[in-house]
Amino acid sequence: MEIIRVDYKEYKHYFNKVYHVFNSVEFSEHNKDKVNELVYFLFKDTKVRLGIILGKKENGLYSPFSAPFGGFSFLKEDVSLGFIESSIALLEEYASLHNYSIKISMPPEFYSSIFINKTINSFLRSGFKLYYADINYSFNLINVVDYRTAIWRNARKNLNHAENYNLEFKKADCLEDIRLAYSVIKENRENKGYPLRMSLDMVLGTLDVLKADFFNLYYNETSIAAAQVFHITDKVVQVVYWGDKSGFEHIRPMNYLAFKIFEYYKKNNISHIDIGPSSENSIPNYELCDFKESIGCSISNKFTFRYE
Repeated sequence: MEIIRVDYKEYKHYFNKVYHVFNSVEFSEHNKDKVNELVYFLFKDTKVRLGIILGKKENGLYSPFSAPFGGFSFLKEDVSLGFIESSIALLEEYASLHNYSIKISMPPEFYSSIFINKTINSFLRSGFKLYYADINYSFNLINVVDYRTAIWRNARKNLNHAENYNLEFKKADCLEDIRLAYSVIKENRENKGYPLRMSLDMVLGTLDVLKADFFNLYYNETSIAAAQVFHITDKVVQVVYWGDKSGFEHIRPMNYLAFKIFEYYKKNNISHIDIGPSSENSIPNYELCDFKESIGCSISNKFTFRYE
């Protein structure tokens, strides 16, 4: 096999459709100002087998460089394990030749179980080292018949309590409602000391390259909880941000918001809702872990590998 550096047009010729949006040319080009340079690689023998987009910062190459995860893209999910191993070896050779470090964060396995597990195995047997293993939560909508039976007893109690308040769940259908949802999320994260890495302008700009939904949960015409959700594949959405408004916690709006989001996407034939990690650099946030488990989420690992 050989590694070939190409421009974005040639890369897109082969990888016009990728298995998650963060690996797309459109998303990468949209965020290219966050790195010094974009590097497009094809891995080929008799034909192209894999590809990867890397963002260059100083002497490092990163995938992702402005997303929760990245990694290799495939033309066929059942690509041979040998091709994956050879591609990783070629990437190592390139990094050594040019004195680059490389960091790659993989998606959780439910995005493409066969390919991701093969790739993780290949990384673990290569010159790459396991850097982080973050705890990621998701909700498998295919397996859910009755949401209430999938959640913990205390979560059912909180949901039943919230239903006494005549809450109104609405999908944002105008810019004003999107701004409102963002403001609730921003206030929540500021109050809890969590980072908010995307400004409102960044959020709105991202809508040019991916589909997103915004939701508000109203109590007496006041939005007391909100969510921002990205469509990552045709069948998987990701809750990028969600949170409730200070002073309304006694209503248990997050339990009701989670229930309505799960209900909405099940009706719209989504298979998985990616709730995202509850750890950073492998260190868990126990409160977030407990909440996500209580509302019925499953756990998988999101692996990050590094070559130096």
